[in-house]
Amino acid sequence: MTTTKQIEANRNNAKKSTGPISIQGRAVVAQNAVKHGILSSQVLINQEEREVYEDFRESILQNLFPRGNLESFLADRVISTAWRLRRIVHVETLIFEKEKSDYFNDYSYREVFSGSSSASMVVLSRYERSLENFLYRALKELRTLQEERRDESLSIVS
Repeated sequence: MTTTKQIEANRNNAKKSTGPISIQGRAVVAQNAVKHGILSSQVLINQEEREVYEDFRESILQNLFPRGNLESFLADRVISTAWRLRRIVHVETLIFEKEKSDYFNDYSYREVFSGSSSASMVVLSRYERSLENFLYRALKELRTLQEERRDESLSIVS
């Protein structure tokens, strides 16, 4: 059991720890817990992927035709979720390749999915189901809003 003296010492030590002060330092620390980015609240894209992501984003936006802030927000949710689903396929490929070669060691996912292939696949499958649910829910909401917008514009024209 923790003594009162230990609790007080811990509180005093905690007051001395301020963490990063600069904006850049805080931005770096904010990413400390990110391991693979599949379930991240933000789309994590390295510099090499930026152009591919932008092309992917534009092609989806052309298909979704969002109008207004709420539709744009839902379209962004669809895009980020679809991007993460693509990342899962990439990670699955790396897991299969892991046992065949040292290819897997060139990727940052190795720390996260370095255990047994079957355990890693179970985790990925769970992530994939969650992401698909997010994707379909966002698409359904977007389509509902777009139908409401169409119905309103038709009633105004009539």
